[in-house]
Amino acid sequence: MGSQDGLEELLQAGVFMVLLRVGGALAAPFYATLLGELLVGTFLGPHGLDIIPHVAAVRLIGEVALCMLVFEGGLAVDLTKVRSIGCIAIAIALTGTFLPLLIGWGLLIAMGYGTKEGLAAGTALSSTSIGMATRLLQDNNSLETREGLLISVAAIVDDIASLVILAVLGSLSGDNPSAWAFSRPIVASAGAALATPILLWLFPRFVSCSDDTVCWLSKNIGWVGNGGGGSAGSNLISQQNNDPQSKLDLKLEMRQQEQQLQLEGELDGGSLADPEPLEVQDLDLGALEAKSIPKEGSVPLPDEAPVGEKTGGSLSSGGKEAVKLVRIVITSGFLIGMVAATGYAGTTPLLGAFIAGITSSKVPRLRELWENEVGTISAAMTSVFFASIGTYVPLKQMFHPRALGLGLLYTTAAVVGKWVTGLLAWSEGGWVTANVIGWAMVGRGELGFMMAASALSIGLLSEETFAITVWALLLATLASPILFRRCLEWNERVRISREIKARSLNEEKRKPVSEKM
Repeated sequence: MGSQDGLEELLQAGVFMVLLRVGGALAAPFYATLLGELLVGTFLGPHGLDIIPHVAAVRLIGEVALCMLVFEGGLAVDLTKVRSIGCIAIAIALTGTFLPLLIGWGLLIAMGYGTKEGLAAGTALSSTSIGMATRLLQDNNSLETREGLLISVAAIVDDIASLVILAVLGSLSGDNPSAWAFSRPIVASAGAALATPILLWLFPRFVSCSDDTVCWLSKNIGWVGNGGGGSAGSNLISQQNNDPQSKLDLKLEMRQQEQQLQLEGELDGGSLADPEPLEVQDLDLGALEAKSIPKEGSVPLPDEAPVGEKTGGSLSSGGKEAVKLVRIVITSGFLIGMVAATGYAGTTPLLGAFIAGITSSKVPRLRELWENEVGTISAAMTSVFFASIGTYVPLKQMFHPRALGLGLLYTTAAVVGKWVTGLLAWSEGGWVTANVIGWAMVGRGELGFMMAASALSIGLLSEETFAITVWALLLATLASPILFRRCLEWNERVRISREIKARSLNEEKRKPVSEKM
């Protein structure tokens, strides 16, 4: 930190974080916080003012945030509804992958570009941003709706299909990949899908066992915290509490438990006599350490303690914090493991994050715990993710007159090719629902920009066609959240109107015949 370069980087990082917050706040009135964050990344990034230090690190943080965002999307999934939307979601995903590719390829051919160049540019239009779709649904409280589930599942399948297209892109570059290179993403994705039912059975039971183990250790070894006022880590202190007031509280609790058990025994034997009144002066604090903990299973744990259902007994505040910490650590480790497993297997790591999320959704109260303990960190990192997307935008090449004009035309391929997929969900709610799903799928993410950059680096795209493609990706990404929000508001008005009409019809039916006449 002593060097001047280190100080400049520190100041640049501070300016970047402040402007990131300001950009999100300025875009909030337009219901598109992520747009402000994306534009901050664009103008402060390496193709703009270039004041973001260590752009590679910012992009890495963005990738971590994306995995967390996809995990949270899976955590909100209602598995009982997945079967009913599976076929529709797959149809939306595959249509949304190949239709923009074909339209984009055809448009560039019509503009006078070559076949390979048109196919490479169309490939960059094929992916939907699962991170952006999840953020849009979260911001608009629609993640748990049927439309939200459709969008989440379709975006994941869309990402997998885009990986297959990346293999095709590699073959066009002259690398001559084997048949395994084409089939590996499909095989790996199928394997992950087949493993999901096993994980759904195994992971909740593993978490329950860990809860029970921590509770037993807390009660028998004496983990006590600072009353819950500190962090989870500060509460894991393995020591006996010698505070007389704490001993008194524990003694009172133990005596009450004994009286409750005595009362239950008398009721079973036919006696309704009241238990002996509890007086504080009757307590022997000196004999506290000789008192045994009530038998396991005798008294249920508090509702707020996220523990295994089979565990019983009284749990201190430190014990509760220990259980929370262990749950977060296990869940985070599971998320990291699934991301690594799917990534090394050859499919998208985001599939692993999504599977980890839907598996964790089967653990009682885990979602609330994750939101309380990790939600703030996740939200801050998500802002960095959208800024990292902006760092890929090549501002200088984009404002060449020909690139600007053709880019606006090429945007139609990016928008129409994805928006049309919403029509496949017409049966879910008609025109309004089709627009909600269509505009959610229009949003692009880092994968589209990375595919375009990869095609540029291997010579499949010229700088001009690269700029045209980026215009299409950027404008589609800017339009998606604004129009998606408007369609959601429209959908809500239609829903309320239908409910009012249905209520009026029911009231009309209940009226006596004389009143109707």
